[in-house]
Amino acid sequence: KLKAIFFRYDIDFIPPWCEKKILKGRLIKKRNIIIQQDPFETNRSIDFIMVSFQAPAKRDKTRRNKNLIGLVLFCVVYALVSVVSDTPQNITTSRFLRSEGNDAENSKRAIAMISFGESAAKSTLVERAVLSIRRRGKFDGQVVLITDAPEERYDGAFDENVIVMQSKDEDMKIGYFYDEAMKYKRYKTLIPQYFDSEPDLDEIEHIYYMDIDMMMGAPFQSLVNGLDEKYGTESIPSDGNDKIFMFSDPLSATYVVNSGFIALDREKSRRCLESWRKEMDANPGFPKDQLSLNEVFEKSGEDENYGCEIVPMEHENYLRYTVNESFM
Repeated sequence: KLKAIFFRYDIDFIPPWCEKKILKGRLIKKRNIIIQQDPFETNRSIDFIMVSFQAPAKRDKTRRNKNLIGLVLFCVVYALVSVVSDTPQNITTSRFLRSEGNDAENSKRAIAMISFGESAAKSTLVERAVLSIRRRGKFDGQVVLITDAPEERYDGAFDENVIVMQSKDEDMKIGYFYDEAMKYKRYKTLIPQYFDSEPDLDEIEHIYYMDIDMMMGAPFQSLVNGLDEKYGTESIPSDGNDKIFMFSDPLSATYVVNSGFIALDREKSRRCLESWRKEMDANPGFPKDQLSLNEVFEKSGEDENYGCEIVPMEHENYLRYTVNESFM
């Protein structure tokens, strides 16, 4: 049986019944949706998969357009329900708040996300991510969103355990980076500082960052347990180097890790995040934040006193990315 902890959608709306087909591992051939079956040993406790929705390769433009239109039509019913109607009011009802795991431990954990720019504010990506956290992730703890959207954008959209924090303009460095998206990605390195400014987050010790275009497909507790057991994500020695944990990037030989998901110890990650931010600021021409991470990874390997360690995690055991060659 296929299990998924995170999967990405490149289409802004996917109906719940479509999600069920994904989680059952079905392949919907006519809509060009590829669902990769679990390739791992059945006796492993955690085997996860990444599911992507993409158009065919550019060389077949007619087929690509035809399938993309088909996928849009395939999900049009949900679009009418969730986009035209006000679905954010419906995603926080109590039936989704089925926490799984130790409540005392979950009270020390939080999930963080950032959402910037007009396009993100107009989309329902954040609402969809929170819905997946509550419903399929079965996590009812603190979720923190850092955003530049107007305050009224998310008014009444979430339950009381979702904290929406307004970004500070001085953290953005407007006009500094060659790629404007980098001014947004810089906020990933400032997450602990934003947590420090909110008294309701004083008890949080462990922070899990996820991009807003990611969704949970299985209990969050399973991921937490698996990562800590294998990598010690919640067991960093107080007298050792700071660490940040990210999945390796299987889609690019250029990048050591992918920054779409980050496991952070609130205190024992700060030197790494500061080093990452310094590399961003020192290289404003970098088009990707992963290039700055490459610099930190290289320097930390050369200097044992660097004080930071980036830990690449094996994506095969937890997360599977689909690639163009996978599509039929």
